Amino acid sequence: MKILLIIFLFLIVGCGNGHQANIEKLDKIYGRCDNPLRESTMSDIERNICIDKQRAAGPDGVVGDPKTFGQIIEEMVGNSGIGTSGGATSSVNYALWQGALKTLETKSIKNADYLGGYIETDWLTNADNTERCLIKVRVLSAEFVSTGIKTNIICQDLNNGNWVDQQKSYGDEEKQLTLKILENAQEYNLSNNQ
Repeated sequence: MKILLIIFLFLIVGCGNGHQANIEKLDKIYGRCDNPLRESTMSDIERNICIDKQRAAGPDGVVGDPKTFGQIIEEMVGNSGIGTSGGATSSVNYALWQGALKTLETKSIKNADYLGGYIETDWLTNADNTERCLIKVRVLSAEFVSTGIKTNIICQDLNNGNWVDQQKSYGDEEKQLTLKILENAQEYNLSNNQ
């Protein structure tokens, strides 16, 4: 009886190691989340989390900590201000770009194109939803100069259910926005050149 029990234990241990090897082999073929041997043991939520982790993983398959938009851009271009992702380069001053992002960080961003030096917010509405504005920022220079930023504020009024452009200049507000961007860019420049 003891001999049968020992043989049985050897078979179980042997099959267990073979089963684990099969799972790892099928992980390489199907991927961890779509492995037929794992699917039966995963709930739908566990499988969705597994798929999300796979999508979030970098090229090395390692999932890192979540990153802010600014951190992602910084990794793409480094602190030099010259982008190299995809072989393209940018003629945008990186400190001015970071200054613009910091200035607009509390706004919802619709479009941010580092290589083109363009940022545009979503429409920002007032409390009673009768007026809305959007902000456009262009970084025009590879140099850190005060003329390297152009801001534009466009506002509309709600009139009979349609949004109509205001025929109004926001020059003072645009100037204040530009000065704030330059101030934030200067702070970024000083903190990264020490």
